[in-house]
Amino acid sequence: MKKQFVSKAPIFILLFITSCLADSSTPGTLAEEHRRRVVDSFRLFLEDSTVEVSEKVKEFDLHCLGESYPKCDWQDIPILLELAQSDNVLTGNIPSLMISSYAQRECREGMIALWLIEGLRRRQVEQTVEITVGKQDKTRPYPHYLPLNPMCTQQGMKLAQCENSVEIHQQVLEAYRSWWQQVKNLPPEKAAQVYPLQDTNIRWYGGGVPYSLSNAEKKNRAQLNQKPDALPLQIPKPGPENQGLRLRLAIETTHRDGQDHHTVRIGIVNVSSAPITLAATPAYESHAKDYATYLKAEMSFITFPEILPPSAQTAGNMVTSPPPAITIKPQREFKFQWQSKGRLLKNKDYYNTTPYFPGPGLYSVRARIKVLTKEGKEIPLYSNEQTVSIGGSAAMPKYATAKIVRIDSENKVVTIDLGSHHKIQKGDEFYCAGPFPNYWKLKVMKVRPWNCEASVTVHGNTKRIDPMPPQHAVAQLWCFPPGR
Repeated sequence: MKKQFVSKAPIFILLFITSCLADSSTPGTLAEEHRRRVVDSFRLFLEDSTVEVSEKVKEFDLHCLGESYPKCDWQDIPILLELAQSDNVLTGNIPSLMISSYAQRECREGMIALWLIEGLRRRQVEQTVEITVGKQDKTRPYPHYLPLNPMCTQQGMKLAQCENSVEIHQQVLEAYRSWWQQVKNLPPEKAAQVYPLQDTNIRWYGGGVPYSLSNAEKKNRAQLNQKPDALPLQIPKPGPENQGLRLRLAIETTHRDGQDHHTVRIGIVNVSSAPITLAATPAYESHAKDYATYLKAEMSFITFPEILPPSAQTAGNMVTSPPPAITIKPQREFKFQWQSKGRLLKNKDYYNTTPYFPGPGLYSVRARIKVLTKEGKEIPLYSNEQTVSIGGSAAMPKYATAKIVRIDSENKVVTIDLGSHHKIQKGDEFYCAGPFPNYWKLKVMKVRPWNCEASVTVHGNTKRIDPMPPQHAVAQLWCFPPGR
């Protein structure tokens, strides 16, 4: 009986052809997938509700350090340049760094894409410099290197005119296109050294000096062990998470014309996977304008050294407007800010919430707030720590809050737990609250390193207040806001 042999060649040929077809289509498929990821993540960043974004993009590719910036890399620049052609105009809720004090009202979509490209370029410059000077690469994700706002300024134009300028957009777009054609074949560390706007009279708003360091500047930087003035300010990480929310605080203080000027920025970050709606319970009509106004009035601050806020009974018009509310989307942040001056972080609604800094020095500050969800759940939030320099000083400030640790009723003298190590001096006066409106005044007579003795005098109705304050009572340095 003859054996029959069946040839398997056709099967091998078919498998080979199929494999070749699959291999030849893979690069195109991967490139298309990559492009779609970048485009989808960019549009989601702009909160374009008309775009259907894949769940993979939402879950893995969008967020850097809790920020809702697209996760872009150097190889994404050609796709971002395509997106930079868009002349769609966005109004309201324009993306910017939290530390920016400029509230941009309008922005061209293409300028946001160019803004992201500039952040990628600056990060590459910083990374290259760290390696060049022999340091460990500690560069952060590119959002930390973005200019403050996605807008450029031009000499002779007002900021409001620059926000939505067609001419500026076209010039910046052309400059970055030309730059990419010039450098795209260079290694990123060399390509990033070329500043696209170098030969123009246009500059990024809040971008400092151009991020382009010569070899001489790199050498000088290595010798001085310092960074250039253009290094972007770091966005602080928010405080601890509680039931899906985190509180972020950023304070920028400058001392000029003999006075401190503060920009206080607050952010509530939703780190959960579901929207969270927060409701307001304003005490007065003036606090019911919107949710940001309500939060500003309710926001309180704790400090080190500890300072008690000025206390007083407050009053205002009864609330008649509907209470404001805000819904924070998943992985999004509700942000607002205000300015103040002097020794207060709030110039209004500071009673019972905001300490009055008693003197020059470097203070540690945290914000705290109790927010209310629409379901009626209370969530206490504490922010990250920020330092505030009062009077332009970086020295340890004078301690302002003391406790009474010993009472000598016969001589009308108390001992408090602050001394010369806390910068207490003879003649300093402390205020100790009694039954309103009565109080005790403590005047320091003898100072030791860790405590001091103070005389006691009663102010108010002596029939309603004891001759001496109670043991362990809290006393505050006699220092109050002007006009109080």
